[in-house]
Amino acid sequence: MANMLEEATQKRFEDALATNTLEELAMKMTSEGLSQVAIYHRFELFKQFLRDAKRESDEETLMDSMDCLVGFCGRSNRWFDHDLTNEAIEEYRKAIGQS
Repeated sequence: MANMLEEATQKRFEDALATNTLEELAMKMTSEGLSQVAIYHRFELFKQFLRDAKRESDEETLMDSMDCLVGFCGRSNRWFDHDLTNEAIEEYRKAIGQS
């Protein structure tokens, strides 16, 4: 899963994007044992897929959701109790060999 999403994960993102349930998808991933930074990484991969497909409107929607995922939004809109730092994201990328 280094540079692209598995087909099943991509379908989950497509379904969540189409039904405006990206937050619910993130919470489901949390319940499946993924960390906040691992979820963010999957959102990043899907964002790149959308960018490559020139789906700008969908990419913008996803990026708005990513703001809530990392905590770059109003407190009431945050998906997690703590902010996700750039340092944590970089550490994760290094750990999976993408830095």
